[in-house]
Amino acid sequence: GCHAGPRLSDERSHDVGAGAVQTPRLPSVLLRGPWLHDGCAETLEATLDGTCRPIDAHGVADPALRARVVEALRAL
Repeated sequence: GCHAGPRLSDERSHDVGAGAVQTPRLPSVLLRGPWLHDGCAETLEATLDGTCRPIDAHGVADPALRARVVEALRAL
C-alpha cells in the first residue's frame, strides 16, 4: 500500500524504527540505490530477498515471483 497511486508512493512519512522516512516513488527506482531506509540493499534483489533483514514488508519469499518483481521495478 505504501507504493500505490499514480506516483507509486503514498507521499507520506512512516516510522521505520530509525525515524520517519518518506515513501520513495518507484519510477526510476533503478537509478537511486542503495535502497531501503538505511541503504543496506546494494541491489534491487537485496531489497526483496532478505539480505538486509528477514523478509518483511519488502520481502518476497518465492524466488520466481521475486525475479518478476525486480524485472518490473527495472522497467519503471
